[in-house]
Amino acid sequence: MEVAIQGSWERLNNGQAGLLSFDTIMARPREILGNRVSDELPAVQIPLPEQLQQTAEWEVLYLDESLRINRSQQGQLFIFTKQK
Repeated sequence: MEVAIQGSWERLNNGQAGLLSFDTIMARPREILGNRVSDELPAVQIPLPEQLQQTAEWEVLYLDESLRINRSQQGQLFIFTKQK
């Protein structure tokens, strides 16, 4: 099973930090009963109820065309990649 969380990023401090909000969970089976599922099968998108949506301010440590590394206000590191 492939699971992803979708959200939005609002730039703060000239792009050195940002406000991150998650609003949708996406899931796609990769295999069912031992059989590989076609990559053409679209992911199921489930909007998060408003009471479960989270917003946090994060510092940008590294950013390029396909990768972003952030640190949360609690000091946790997160690595994000862009989907192709």
